[in-house]
Amino acid sequence: MNKSIIVVFCLFFFAATTQAAEHPIPYFLKQKLIRYHDSGHYDQEINLVIFHAEKCLVQQIHDTHSNKKPALVLDIDDTSLSLYYYERILGFDLTQKEIAFIMEKTNPPAIQATLSLYNFAKNHGIAVFFISGRHEAWRAAAVRSLQAAGYKNWDGLYLRPDNYNYKSIIPFKSSTRKLLRSQGYNIIGNIGDQVSDLVGENIQCAFKLPNPYYLVV
Repeated sequence: MNKSIIVVFCLFFFAATTQAAEHPIPYFLKQKLIRYHDSGHYDQEINLVIFHAEKCLVQQIHDTHSNKKPALVLDIDDTSLSLYYYERILGFDLTQKEIAFIMEKTNPPAIQATLSLYNFAKNHGIAVFFISGRHEAWRAAAVRSLQAAGYKNWDGLYLRPDNYNYKSIIPFKSSTRKLLRSQGYNIIGNIGDQVSDLVGENIQCAFKLPNPYYLVV
């Protein structure tokens, strides 16, 4: 196994378990997270995943024979928009109040590789939908941030209902994808930074971006 993959896996494991246990992330681990990002490894791995995702979409466009309109589903945070700057200055230990502030008051930059994939999809007749764990109450801010980052003319934006009671985000994301299928879309691609973004259906071009900073179940 590639050494960098082992390091990333370890960072993901420790970040996930410490946050899940609601304990502060140790200083040494924060420094590893910063070095992983600032070394360029994070961007390199994202670029590689998106490269393969685009190749997969191209193959699907040519091979799929369906009367349904092809569609691509994207997560927002740390898939389409990068929250790293805010995660770093807040020490990777984000409270609910801090998360709400980021969601409502800031305009995180685009993850450029994802923005390129978004534009590729739109230019090739693929509908693009955002399905995010952001709360519905943050819709206006989500629209503002996506547009400020360069995402234009998406086909739908689905956010977690404010009265959502499930402990996992999986039922919301999975049911939303099923809704899109019922509306005549053939989901050929799904990109997220969490495993919970991807489980539920067998989608040919399903790709997970690296995210060692937090875990969403």
